[in-house]
Amino acid sequence: MGQGVLHGRIFDLKTLKPLAGARLTIKRGDSAFAFAASGPDGWYSVLLPRLEDDSDGYQLAAQQADYTSSAQYEGDIPYLKLSASEREHLIQVAQDGDTHPSPLNIASDYVRRDVFLSPRR
Repeated sequence: MGQGVLHGRIFDLKTLKPLAGARLTIKRGDSAFAFAASGPDGWYSVLLPRLEDDSDGYQLAAQQADYTSSAQYEGDIPYLKLSASEREHLIQVAQDGDTHPSPLNIASDYVRRDVFLSPRR
């Protein structure tokens, strides 16, 4: 089965600045499986077992004071290329609880997943 590294950065969705000290929880099903925290430049890294044939995968959630616990994931939308008004719309959507996270499968040595947190209003 082996292991892979999940890594990436955690950003403020409004300002696109990296967030230091954000807590990351990786779940499998309803159980917390692993934890990580972002460093001063927003980077995090955690070693996880590979899930090559598991469609449920891992679920990733990040939390930081003054931010909603819902996170947007890089991959579906190129967040760094969105305009300020488009990001404001996503912040409102996230605050309404509509984030649709997708399962994360670790099938290679390194998987990058950037997380964008929505500031509370």
